[in-house]
Amino acid sequence: MRAFRAEGQPVILARVRDVMPMRPERISGKQPVLTQPKIAFLIMAGPGWDVMIGKDSDEIGGLFHGRVQVTTLVPDCDILFVYCTVERSGKIAGQQLSLRELIGRTGATVVVVALEVRREILESPEFRAEVLRPCNPAVNLVITNNRNGEAFGRFFRSLFQLMWTGVTMPRAWVTLAPQAPQQPPDIPGTICLMGAGQVMFGRNP
Repeated sequence: MRAFRAEGQPVILARVRDVMPMRPERISGKQPVLTQPKIAFLIMAGPGWDVMIGKDSDEIGGLFHGRVQVTTLVPDCDILFVYCTVERSGKIAGQQLSLRELIGRTGATVVVVALEVRREILESPEFRAEVLRPCNPAVNLVITNNRNGEAFGRFFRSLFQLMWTGVTMPRAWVTLAPQAPQQPPDIPGTICLMGAGQVMFGRNP
């Protein structure tokens, strides 16, 4: 998918965040601890993504001590990176599942839509309604609108490294991506919905 031009991205993100804001930390006092979390890289977008997924799984998955899957089948995991095309309805293209239904089946607490979601999808009322509806279990959901090349893998590796040190996901997120109009140039463009609250990892064995 085409990444948004850098000069237009702040405007696009501002419009989307107006309706899908990052949930502030004070809303939830929960602090789920994922002990020895399992991570999965789920391929639902057909062929052509092998190099990208291989780089992501090597760079990010290396933090999880062998508890890593790269799969085309819906996994049981704690952290999910899903490579898929999302439709306005929230359905995953070529699948019977919606994004929220997929999340529920995996049981994941952290989910990253790792392929870029087009602007017109992000801004559609149907998509917003789907991603904002309650999810059981609750989830911290990240929707990517610009991978920004190699910045994608570096960002999530840094995020999870901080979480292994006992920093919660929202705090780690704002450390790496301060919530200000001018974002650092070396991070991906994302929308983050912190539905599961203060998720952190157990001690690195």
